Amino acid sequence: MAGTESHRVAWQVGPAGLSADLRSLAAQWEEVADILEDPEVRSLRRENVSAWSCGDQAHHLLLTGGWIARQLIERTATQKPDDGSSEGSTSPAALHLLESGVIPRGAAQSPAPMVPEAKDPEFWTGLLQRVRQDWQSIQEKALDLETNSVRFPHPALGSLNATEWVRFCAVHGAHHLSIVEDIRKPHP
Repeated sequence: MAGTESHRVAWQVGPAGLSADLRSLAAQWEEVADILEDPEVRSLRRENVSAWSCGDQAHHLLLTGGWIARQLIERTATQKPDDGSSEGSTSPAALHLLESGVIPRGAAQSPAPMVPEAKDPEFWTGLLQRVRQDWQSIQEKALDLETNSVRFPHPALGSLNATEWVRFCAVHGAHHLSIVEDIRKPHP
C-alpha cells in the first residue's frame, strides 16, 4: 500500500470525468482488496472516527459498488426506462456532491441493505471478484454510459443518470477510504 500522503492524495476525487472516475474506482477496488487481505487492518476500529471497522468500510463499499454496478449493467443493457420513482433532472444537492467530490462525514445514514454484516471472509473475497468483474465490464462499455438516457433513484439524492452513478460511486468510495485512512492513523 502506498504511504499515507500519496494515499490521501489518491482519494481526493478530482473534476468529474467518466474515464477518471472509472480509473479511480479500479484503484479503490485494489485498496478494498488490501484491507480484506490483512486481518489486522480489517479488524482495526477507532470509535472516535467511525463505529465501523476498516473491514466494515470495505464491506460497505462492496455492497454499494456491487449494487450500483448491477443496476448500471442491467438497466443500460435493456434500456430500461426510469422506473417512475424519480423525476428527470438531477437534484441541486446531488449536483453539488458530484461536482465537489465530497460527502460530509456523518451527513447520511446507509440504507439497511448496505450496512455490512459479519460474514465469512470468503464471502467478501468472492463479492470483491464479482464487483471487479462488473466494473471492468462497465469500463469496457463506457461510451454506452455517456449516451444512455437511463435514470434511477438514489435514496437521498434523487434521480441520477448512468455517468452520475459512476461519479457517485467514485466519490462514495473516496469518502469511505478516507475514513479508513483516519482509522489507520497512529494515535497517541
